[in-house]
Formats: sequence, C-alpha cells, structure tokens
Amino acid sequence: MCFDFVQDGETIKQMFNNDFSLDGAELESFGFYDVSKIWLRFATKKIPKTVPDEWKMQKFNGISIVLTLSNIKKLSFQGRRVELDCSPIINKVDDGVIITIEHKNEFYLVCIAEVIDIESIEPYIDIRWR
Repeated sequence: MCFDFVQDGETIKQMFNNDFSLDGAELESFGFYDVSKIWLRFATKKIPKTVPDEWKMQKFNGISIVLTLSNIKKLSFQGRRVELDCSPIINKVDDGVIITIEHKNEFYLVCIAEVIDIESIEPYIDIRWR
C-alpha cells in the first residue's frame, strides 16, 4: 500500500479499514515552497466502503488528499501539465522516502525526501464525476 512509508499512514489505514488507495488518482497540482518542501494534491473518485463517521453526514463523490514532502534531497520532474491520472509509488530508501509519479510519456516526477506527511484528507463534490 502506498501509505506504508508515510508519516501517520496507519491513521489512514484505520480510517478506511485499509481500503484507501491512490491508484488511478488524479494529480491536481503540486508546489515547491518553504525552502525545501513540496506539496502534492490528489483527487480520487474511488471511495472506500468504510469512511469516517463525520463524513457519512455529507454528500461527496471524491476524496482530496494533500501530501507534504519535507527536507527534499532530490527532485526531478518533466512535464507540461497536471490534472492527469496516475498511481503514485511510495517506497523507503536509505536516506528517506521516495515518491514516483508517472503518466504515459507526458509527466514524470521523482522526489526523495526525509519524510512524507499527510497534510489533509477530506471528502468533496467533484462536478466532473456526477
């Protein structure tokens, strides 16, 4: 699972009964900030069967998640656009954590960071998926 090497990844597993994945998610945006941090915003329409109780009281057809990569050791990307489907791969490496995102030959991002945190995860209505 892609959250095995993410800070607080166990929380995500518990929230969704180990049924939440970023496979086929859309990379909506990303940004470099605060000297050596990157945020990655994903959206997915794959809703797990188990969701937090407070989510059950609202309508939603998508989940938005923002990951923050801190203390960047290496960053490489190529591409002209975002809002593309991908299946991020997150693994442990000697000096931190690596995330790889690819979409055909249009986009490629590899980042090695000291840590990957879950900044936010929330339900929302995406008008494209109605």
